[in-house]
Amino acid sequence: MALPDLGFAPWLRTQTQWWLKLSHWTGPLAALDVYQDWVYSKRFKELFGQLTYRGVGVRGYGTTRYGNPTDGYGRLVYVDTHNSMYGPGWRRENSFVASGPPGLFCYGFYKHDPLINGFAHPRGTTHKKRGPGVGDMYRVTAVGPGVTPDVMWQADALHSYDAYNQNDVTLEQQMNAKLDQIRAGWHKCLHH
Repeated sequence: MALPDLGFAPWLRTQTQWWLKLSHWTGPLAALDVYQDWVYSKRFKELFGQLTYRGVGVRGYGTTRYGNPTDGYGRLVYVDTHNSMYGPGWRRENSFVASGPPGLFCYGFYKHDPLINGFAHPRGTTHKKRGPGVGDMYRVTAVGPGVTPDVMWQADALHSYDAYNQNDVTLEQQMNAKLDQIRAGWHKCLHH
């Protein structure tokens, strides 16, 4: 569905219509690798990863100032949250284009002002920040490159960070190393 970002309930008819995408594809699919950790002093939850096809990062070469692809290569990555502060069931948290040669993306669950950065919003929306859409599960869907099928990842949400839990400390170190490996020197997603 073309759900609106920031957990808004659909207010337009087009936002409630189901998508049906057909792909008569017989070759390999794109790979969507998604990981979870914590960022900015471990206060916020994060999803990061990469979208690749045959080992090459899938990314666009340009976007509008609001993050929409401006060429035929950019593919949107959608982040949905389940049973979050937005309400029961699945809601769209945000969408964006993977970045750079690695096909990298990183998304922190922070509050966003719906009137800034081009978010679609219902009439009468104020500058009150929304979110973060922390839920009990997350789903990431990426539009497949070319005419390949879309790919999806879904998992239970990571719990809040506990500095006294050695498993959390170890996981954070492993995920920081994984993000650096995926980045491969790319200048985005430098935070830990």
